[in-house]
Amino acid sequence: MLTCAISAVALAHGEAEWIQKNPEFVDRFGHHCCSPTDCERIPESYVRQEGKDIYVLPTRQKFRKDERGTYRSRDSSWWWCKGRQLPGLSEPPAVCIFFPFDDS
Repeated sequence: MLTCAISAVALAHGEAEWIQKNPEFVDRFGHHCCSPTDCERIPESYVRQEGKDIYVLPTRQKFRKDERGTYRSRDSSWWWCKGRQLPGLSEPPAVCIFFPFDDS
């Protein structure tokens, strides 16, 4: 029974399974970035970069490269892992952000 539940969780994560499986991906507080349903690819228009700073525009958040919660993506896409929905935001806040590997 437990095996079925674990398999269902792994399958539910789909394309973002690589994030869920890596225990080194933690938010700024040291908690794992994601659960099976909260990580997804996002459009480049959701972010703005200024040097090492990454601004997540829909949630008005700032992440900094080389800090916990900010990681290189395994592909050329942007990804985020979201927390709980908060009032006044169009999207739940990101707990982790993954920037494209080809980013300088």
